[in-house]
Amino acid sequence: MQPPGKHENRGNGAFVDADQHDDESRLRRLQVALEDTKHERDTCQKESNQLFDAMFRQNTAPKLLIEADSGRIVDANDSALTFYGYSLQEIKRLNIGDINTLDEEVLRRKRQSVQRGERGFFCFQHRLACGEVRDVEVYTSPIMRDGCQLLHSIIHDVSQRTNAEAQLAAHDAEYQLMAAAFHTGQGVMIVNRQQIIERVNDAFTTITGYPQQAVVGEPAQLLQSDQHDATFYQRIQFTLSVSGYWEGEYWYRHQNGETLPLWQSISTLNNSQDQIEHYIYVFHDIRKQKMLEEELKHLAEHDRLTGICNRTRLSRLQEQAITDLERYDTPFSLIMLDIDRFKHINDAHGHDTGDNVLKALSDVITRQLRNSDKVGRWGGDEFMLLTGHTQLEGAVALAERIRASVEATAFDVIGNLTVSLGVAQFQRGMTLAESLKAVDEALYRAKRRGRNRVESFSDGA
Repeated sequence: MQPPGKHENRGNGAFVDADQHDDESRLRRLQVALEDTKHERDTCQKESNQLFDAMFRQNTAPKLLIEADSGRIVDANDSALTFYGYSLQEIKRLNIGDINTLDEEVLRRKRQSVQRGERGFFCFQHRLACGEVRDVEVYTSPIMRDGCQLLHSIIHDVSQRTNAEAQLAAHDAEYQLMAAAFHTGQGVMIVNRQQIIERVNDAFTTITGYPQQAVVGEPAQLLQSDQHDATFYQRIQFTLSVSGYWEGEYWYRHQNGETLPLWQSISTLNNSQDQIEHYIYVFHDIRKQKMLEEELKHLAEHDRLTGICNRTRLSRLQEQAITDLERYDTPFSLIMLDIDRFKHINDAHGHDTGDNVLKALSDVITRQLRNSDKVGRWGGDEFMLLTGHTQLEGAVALAERIRASVEATAFDVIGNLTVSLGVAQFQRGMTLAESLKAVDEALYRAKRRGRNRVESFSDGA
């Protein structure tokens, strides 16, 4: 009789535990199932790796496999090799830090953020083998390959887009700048390549008097004055064609017909073919500046007491007369005069009266002059006259008229006075100093011979 739960082994007389037999059978079945599952998993993993490799290799987008901890580049597809300019052997010797322009510590933190699943998209600048730096967008995710965690990165070159965005931003900034410029106190005028006015600002109207509707669509020549000749405009056009910029004094014609001095700059705007599309005129009114310049020039060249030319101005006029004589054979003569006994006037009546006499005398002399004659205060009570287009005989006649007119004039406080005058004609071959010495000698001859008379200089006199 068999014990419960036991089966007799009739072959050798041993008994076998039935429960143990069942466990062993179940274990074998589990082992077989596990092996099947592992085989199935390995098959799936192999198929998955093959699919990944195929997608990795054949993708047209540059792709990199990067070791997550070290940043070493493990693999790259053909598109990446083409983009970066390396062979596969060369790129696998690089670290991502050799390509990315960021600091290595910054890159390490960014890799860690990908490992933690915090980020997967970045905007970087990558350096190519040739040294060129490109703007890229990188999509990256962690993967396991052969027990190693890698970063699978897909790179998109966005350099053209960022350049376009930068250009758009630059154009927008330029537009904003132009818009701001249109609201300044500077006159602004935009003219197309056909020299037709397309736009002006409010300051343009304030300066030129022309409202916008009166000039837009009209040729820019509408504003030209008769202050400049054709050569002036040709020089400006040539300068613009060479350098794209011109600046200088420019005279417009105001709407009321008056000529208007401006300080103007002209810039060109070119198209993509480097052809001039527009001209930008920017200008401001310099009438006050010109008035100040004229006033300063007048002060520098005229006697402050009498308002007639001073010695500096008259000397320049004499030098110009010498040039005209040598070039065009245009004669001229000099007349020098001074007041007889002027020191007695100052001593008897005071310097204020003496100054008034000098001013009144300059008026008497000026009334006797022709347009070609110039008078200046030479110093103290001496006056010098430059008589243009005049030989000695004509100059002597003018001097005599001046002497007689002065003698016939009653001056305030002092009554009548007289002057002595010397005359000399400038001869070819003389220097300015020699001519001044000649007229000075003639004047003092008049003094020695009794005053209130005219004496002329001649050789041997």
